[in-house]
Amino acid sequence: DGSPDGCGAICDDYAARDSRVRVIHQENQGQAVARNRALAVAKGEWVCFVDSDDYIGKDFLKRMYNTAIEKKSDMVMCNYTKVTERGEIIQKYEINYQEKGIRIPSYLCCNRLVRRQLFDTWKIYFREGVICEDIPLILKLEAVATNIQTIGDGEYYYRANPQSTTSTIKNRKLE
Repeated sequence: DGSPDGCGAICDDYAARDSRVRVIHQENQGQAVARNRALAVAKGEWVCFVDSDDYIGKDFLKRMYNTAIEKKSDMVMCNYTKVTERGEIIQKYEINYQEKGIRIPSYLCCNRLVRRQLFDTWKIYFREGVICEDIPLILKLEAVATNIQTIGDGEYYYRANPQSTTSTIKNRKLE
């Protein structure tokens, strides 16, 4: 998404070595535009987002995929761990957070594996031009998914970046 730090060239290098990697270069237009563009060209059966300042464990996708196949699920979500820039644990978040017996949906789109067909069938996309674009998308996806599974420690590490979009929210673009 127009990153000025040279990561586009790194991505191009990965794509040159692995035909499964596809790189799209575009002017910076925000996370929602980048994610919608990726959804438009995605060819696989499953979609997973990993934010640029976060990281995942070695078996993250394998565990999520195996759960989806075994449980015939449309979506698999996992707990996630908030960490410092150096990887020190700040807090662990439970995906099955409940209040009075009702599971409260997680707003993150990154700690899950989603059947791509849900996006296509239900015309669900990220809302562009706003902060926290994950929230309405996740609520819609969870409403239409027929089988949602959760796993414990899925090895998704949400990096606390003081310069990230969510850390610098004032009252701009928030509805």
